[in-house]
This record gives sequence, C-alpha cells and structure tokens, in this order.
Amino acid sequence: MKKPDKKQKANKNKSRKTPLSVKLITYSLPVTFFLIIEIGLRIGGYGDSNELFLPMPGNDHYQYGKPDIVKRYFPSSAQAPSVALETNFFLKQKPDD
Repeated sequence: MKKPDKKQKANKNKSRKTPLSVKLITYSLPVTFFLIIEIGLRIGGYGDSNELFLPMPGNDHYQYGKPDIVKRYFPSSAQAPSVALETNFFLKQKPDD
C-alpha cells in the first residue's frame, strides 16, 4: 500500500475545514429561535410586568422598590412567601459627587 504524500494530506485537511458561513448559521439558529419566542410572548402579553422599581408618586426624580417583587420568581401568588420590602425612596439618577 502506498503512503499518501504531503500534498494529499494537506488537501485532506483543507477539505475538512468548516466554512465560516456554516458556523455563523449554526450559532445563530438557537439565538434566533429564542428571540422569536421572546418577542412573540411579549407581543402576546404573556406574563406580568416585571419592573423592579416604580416611580414615586408626585416626584419623578425618585423611585422605590416594587413591594411585591418576590412574586416575580413564583408562578402562582399562593406559592410566594409573604415578604414585604420597606418603602425606601432613592434618586433615579445618582449625583456625580
């Protein structure tokens, strides 16, 4: 049996390389899939508002933590523990000091 020479080995290695376009498509498919699902769920109005902070009534420069934010992590309100945050107002924009 004849041994392959260096040129044949080099050609064999080159043919095994995956083109960049195939790699890009492979890596972008899962990202695209989840983006489409996320956009569809947001347009459909699935889920509750997950805002962490709410604006202070009467003063737009301050905000506070949403009191029932713990419900964000439980699918049903009955499963959520009865924990309440203290109402602490703080500036929306931190001063430069």
